[in-house]
Amino acid sequence: MKIPKQIVSYCAFGILLLNVQAQQREVPAVFHPSSNGLAAASRDGAVALWFPIVKNLSLGGTSIPLRIGFGSRQNNCKDSCLGLGWWFPLLESSVVELYEGCIEVMTPGGARIRVYEEKSAQKTFSSLDQKWTAELAGDTFLVHAHDGWDLKFVKGYLVQMTDVDHGKVNFHRKNGRVEEVTVDGNNVLGLAYDKEGHLRTLSYPGHVLELEMLPAMILSGDGLQLGKAVAKISEKQKELMSFLLKPTGDLNSLMMTASGDEQLWQWDSAGTIESDSKSTYHIDYVKEGEDAVIQRTLKSGEIESYAYDSGTGTQTTTAANGVTLSRRYVLTPGAAYGRLWSEVVANVSGDKWERQKYYYDKNGSVLRSVIKLSPSQQSEKYFENGRLIKQIINNQMTEFKVDEGVVTYAVGSVSKSIKNGRLVIESHTK
Repeated sequence: MKIPKQIVSYCAFGILLLNVQAQQREVPAVFHPSSNGLAAASRDGAVALWFPIVKNLSLGGTSIPLRIGFGSRQNNCKDSCLGLGWWFPLLESSVVELYEGCIEVMTPGGARIRVYEEKSAQKTFSSLDQKWTAELAGDTFLVHAHDGWDLKFVKGYLVQMTDVDHGKVNFHRKNGRVEEVTVDGNNVLGLAYDKEGHLRTLSYPGHVLELEMLPAMILSGDGLQLGKAVAKISEKQKELMSFLLKPTGDLNSLMMTASGDEQLWQWDSAGTIESDSKSTYHIDYVKEGEDAVIQRTLKSGEIESYAYDSGTGTQTTTAANGVTLSRRYVLTPGAAYGRLWSEVVANVSGDKWERQKYYYDKNGSVLRSVIKLSPSQQSEKYFENGRLIKQIINNQMTEFKVDEGVVTYAVGSVSKSIKNGRLVIESHTK
């Protein structure tokens, strides 16, 4: 399999968000960040934090969040263009093979999606929730996001994003670095680097951002290390954001100052997060090295909790607002092993319903899915050999017919034909 192997261990703890907005369009899932920093903290002593800077930019007519992140432990950002520990996912979006049959996709927005090889069709992949699919062909890995975006990776790195509504976003590389980003041939991002390969300027229509590199500290498995990293971002000599990372005298503590706001991060001797500037953490291990129950106490006194039961395959998350999500995964041997089986939602009012339920065939492909966004809203989908053949939404049934790769279906008076995910024919009856 011609996919780069995983280089180093998991996740990030400080993340700067350049929230780029142009049109009032919901940000696609492909650009959503990894939101559960706590899960990473429990494993690797890392935690996520966001800082917003609003700029006007549009990639393909879509509001795209540009994010740069700092990792308290090296995290597939060994060769980061932003220096030691930092990662710029839009420019460094990649895929790595975690182990045989499992590939992790790091999307342009910083989200981490794992896809697994289908037992019934080699070199085809899907996520546990079936929202992401992928195919491997030589050095090319093509990922299909459920919101319509296609991501094309070559030799592990993103080279193109395609959306039926917004054209093609291309990443032009030189010596492995992205130097230009274009949308349908028009330049939207220009990038320049120093001789060490660190990003120094980021330009887009009407704006040029300058990045200053200074020595910085990073907490790794070997303690604090000195390296070069982004310390300040400015435009026309006006400072937009600055960073200062310094040791506290304790190898398990690190002080981060971001534009005057000081935040102290503390880990225990095993590298597990104990506290950050907004909360403290308490972790209980039900079984040694296996099931962790994690509590995060916010300054307000509200408590979030995360737990996993390896015996039943149930993952439970309770947010500070009291809403609980319980997800169960298939544990029986077979092609569907590890896939999402059901998701139950319970809110503080006492309402409880099964929001997602999946049924699989012997090859691990979905036969039927039942989705309830609320107790009164339900959609059912039926599949055959991986293809959607029927769906029922609010008691309205739609059947899909496939002929030589063209899917035809009708909704009311409108008939549509789809090929390779793209609309080819639409007709209306009186």
